[in-house]
Amino acid sequence: MRLSICYSHLSIWESTASDSFSVAARTSHHWKKGVAVTSLKAVNASSGEGICQSLAKFTRFLLGYDKLTKSYPPAPTDDERCQLRPLSQHEIMSDHKIFGTNSVSAHVSSDDEDIIPFKLLFLSDLKSYGISRMTLDWEKNDKDIWNRTLAVLIVKHWRYAKSEGAFSGESVTPSHNTEKICMGVVLRWIRGRANDVRQNRGSREKVLRKETLRKKQVLFKYRTDSLTRLMKAKKLEQKASEIMPHHDCCSDTEWEPEDTQYPSVGLIWRSQQYASILQQIDGLSYKYCASSRGVVNAHKRFDQCRTKATHTNPHAAVCIGLLENCYDPVFLSNLMPEEKAALHMKPVTSLLNILPPLIEDSVV
Repeated sequence: MRLSICYSHLSIWESTASDSFSVAARTSHHWKKGVAVTSLKAVNASSGEGICQSLAKFTRFLLGYDKLTKSYPPAPTDDERCQLRPLSQHEIMSDHKIFGTNSVSAHVSSDDEDIIPFKLLFLSDLKSYGISRMTLDWEKNDKDIWNRTLAVLIVKHWRYAKSEGAFSGESVTPSHNTEKICMGVVLRWIRGRANDVRQNRGSREKVLRKETLRKKQVLFKYRTDSLTRLMKAKKLEQKASEIMPHHDCCSDTEWEPEDTQYPSVGLIWRSQQYASILQQIDGLSYKYCASSRGVVNAHKRFDQCRTKATHTNPHAAVCIGLLENCYDPVFLSNLMPEEKAALHMKPVTSLLNILPPLIEDSVV
């Protein structure tokens, strides 16, 4: 019984806020599939505009978004929803009591620490509306009373912070700083994030997979940059791409956010000679980084935190287009003729024999 009473606030909200929230529906003369168009695209600033970036960053900051795990706080409970006071957008926006008693100003807008006072002010204002914490309900749409109320409060406090000098380092077009546009931007952001969450795009497994791929690409860049630098210094005619044409030549890394050492994952298709050269290049990469950015920064770099492989991945991607002696002989012997052809192997050259002593001399 209590729950049904709490959700009855929705009808009150819709009746008092319809003028403010149905902007596109009222102004559009086009209906699709028999219903009014509710998209705010016509009045919204494009997603690349400064105001969109600023509002999104501010909202994530208020939510306490975890950048590492890509996670948001849990949705409001039924009890929390029952404490919510049903007020219209106009009533919330016109209530400036919190600003009169707790005036704050910004000094360095690019620093998150500088907008902490605005977050504290925001959280204090939430309590006056019966909201104990900042969160959104990703299972509900942007018409949900909880999400709508929070969206209004976000806009209210972003505009106040902006007026007090916050976000001065962000390129916000003055004409975009209106209540209507800000509301459209925040509601669009909520819809987008809700869709991501519902599709589980931010799950731990997907975050780990994405980060694993990123680290593989970063490792590839470190290695190719270092090898290119060496080959130019030694005036070799060959190019780094001959033995490193794609990031698939690098192995994956067993990565966990809380770890400081990351075991690499072995590749069954690489020859021992080729794998050994790549490890040598890592040492060369460390030297180049230490000479330009200092030893401390070089030690912290991801590629220097990798350790020896504890196992191999037989299903890992195989890099194509390499010299034949980059591939393990046993691996090649187990391939069908059409599989070998698909590797697009290049003839054996002396490059794998030339590089090791050159790298060793450069590292010393």
